[in-house]
Amino acid sequence: MKIDARVPIAAASIGFACFLAMNSFSLWGFSYLPEFVMGAYADKAWSLPLALSNTAAFLVFVVAASKSKAKHPPLAGAIGFVACGLIFLLGFLGSGNLPLLFLSGGCVGIGTTCCFICWETVLSRMDDHQRKPCILAGSTLSAASFAFFATADNSLTLFAIMLLAFGSIAMMHLCLRALPEKQEEHPFTLDAKSLKEYVGFLLCILAIGIISPVIDGTIPSESNNLIGRGFIVHGANVLSAVILGIAWFAFNKTITIKRAYYLVFPLFITALFLFPFVSDEMKQAASFAASFGFTFFSIVMMISCIEISEEKHGGLVGLYALFAFVTYASRFVGDGVSFVLGQSSIPNDTLPMAAAFLLVYLLSIVMFLVSRKPHHETTPLQLPDTQAKQPHRDIEDRAEKQCAILAEQYKLTERQHEILVLFSHGYDIPSIAKRLFISENTVRTHTKKLYLVLDVHSKQEIISLIEAVSLDPKA
Repeated sequence: MKIDARVPIAAASIGFACFLAMNSFSLWGFSYLPEFVMGAYADKAWSLPLALSNTAAFLVFVVAASKSKAKHPPLAGAIGFVACGLIFLLGFLGSGNLPLLFLSGGCVGIGTTCCFICWETVLSRMDDHQRKPCILAGSTLSAASFAFFATADNSLTLFAIMLLAFGSIAMMHLCLRALPEKQEEHPFTLDAKSLKEYVGFLLCILAIGIISPVIDGTIPSESNNLIGRGFIVHGANVLSAVILGIAWFAFNKTITIKRAYYLVFPLFITALFLFPFVSDEMKQAASFAASFGFTFFSIVMMISCIEISEEKHGGLVGLYALFAFVTYASRFVGDGVSFVLGQSSIPNDTLPMAAAFLLVYLLSIVMFLVSRKPHHETTPLQLPDTQAKQPHRDIEDRAEKQCAILAEQYKLTERQHEILVLFSHGYDIPSIAKRLFISENTVRTHTKKLYLVLDVHSKQEIISLIEAVSLDPKA
């Protein structure tokens, strides 16, 4: 049965919102909402196993993808583990048996990881102008659960969680069936070369992941409550969606992980310097900044992984699992730093100041590392002026002549011809965007059309096609 093209877009928006709302229960500060339903011990007996299994499952996907054993979305795993987790949870609520709560957290953690991978796959099957509205709509709609969780009793909250979980999976299944699968030509590789390529992104993610729990750990416990935490988490979701929506659709800007770090760096520095000098109530603002940064990076990371995968034509599951593993593993590092600070001899009244200066130091070091350019790297802006001036009009070298022949043969547009020439000189998409003064999304759109016209599927195939063009007039 043919499904209307608009159905998976709407289903993805609703399903992604359900998933984020369910996730706010399982990972909402890792304790506050579960404590409301399960009791004070939920943090150690349910939330901790959930967080550990969630992080460990991402690592398993990284390893499996590097061995070409994780190419398809784990829909069956999402259904099975989430269902088992909810069954164990119901068993605990009926019997009070703590091992059941432990098993529930572990299963839900693995199921959550599978859902993350599945939703990333769903979004990757959409065009850029479809996936971004879905992410923004899902992030905004998920905040509707805040009002319910804050007012409902335990039984209704648990029932709502079950509906959200299986509603998300149902929408996910519909989208995976309706959206065409994309063939990946290149597998995910886990080696020194690939890790070096991603080290700047991973450092940014690591810094943001560490900061959030450290700031939370220095806020007095009496200033934390369910309503306050709910406002922080869902407010961060909505604010992230608003800012990204303005950047994407009002200014047509692409937000990469490094660019996101540059954007939030001044905000974090300001919040951390003010942190030691404000009242306990005002410290919630710093907590909101940290939560916003984590949420903002999580959304940007989803988009960035898809864009990197499209550029490399493969490896989405492994790449996203690697980035997500670092994201959640860094939170454990942050928890450890928070614990060490709390157990140190630093007086309680100066603890916020010590944490603030530690985090400012961490942020600054990462900023330095990701902004400096290796000595051996030559950017397109450093090339001689003879190559910078409209390469499609001043054909001087062999590659440009070959590109001109292809442009004439395939009736390429002027912009497609420009991009083809720049590809022949080794430019990547961000460099082309800078050279032509257009957005990276526009470059990707022209590149997709160029692939279609030339009947190729990767940048390497374009280079091979250019090199195969003969300049011999007798040929």
